[in-house]
Amino acid sequence: MDLQVIKTGTLPNDGTGDTPRVAWTKQNAMNGQVADDLKAVKAGTAVAVAGVAAAATSATVAGISDAGDAGKAILAAGDSATARGAIGAAGAGCTPVQTTAYTANANDLHIAIAALTTGCVVTLPAASAYPLGQDLVVADETGLCSAALPISVVPRGADTILGNAAPSIGSPGGVLIFRRTKAGTGWTVR
Repeated sequence: MDLQVIKTGTLPNDGTGDTPRVAWTKQNAMNGQVADDLKAVKAGTAVAVAGVAAAATSATVAGISDAGDAGKAILAAGDSATARGAIGAAGAGCTPVQTTAYTANANDLHIAIAALTTGCVVTLPAASAYPLGQDLVVADETGLCSAALPISVVPRGADTILGNAAPSIGSPGGVLIFRRTKAGTGWTVR
């Protein structure tokens, strides 16, 4: 697969860049390709990598070491979806959610609803504990979200969501982006 460039636009919010859905679709496709290639390397299959000699493509799980063991988790994964989950679990900020309710924490950056058989409720972290200026993304990655299978987002405790007391995703692949208020007492929907 060729590199899929994510268009960021000329200026912030000028409308010339990729939408968040298109950007994440490109990123997921590229991550899946990397995970599949690493799985092939683990199995001993040569993988064509531009600019790298074929002899340099062999690797073993034991030969990878990093502080978070992310490389080992990716190579040990049985498929690309599991490898993507390993990346999120290793601290890349993506939290795959496969339950009907999830309470976010201050370390979450991207909450990916990965299974949806009934509606799902995401409770935002305490706004005062979330980094100022950092976006929190809640996304339907199943493509199954609808008015009948919504993803609802609620604030924690006394926090508020400005302008929309009960935001929800009601369409396939929908995304909501939140940012804590400067006062740290609530959230805005971007």
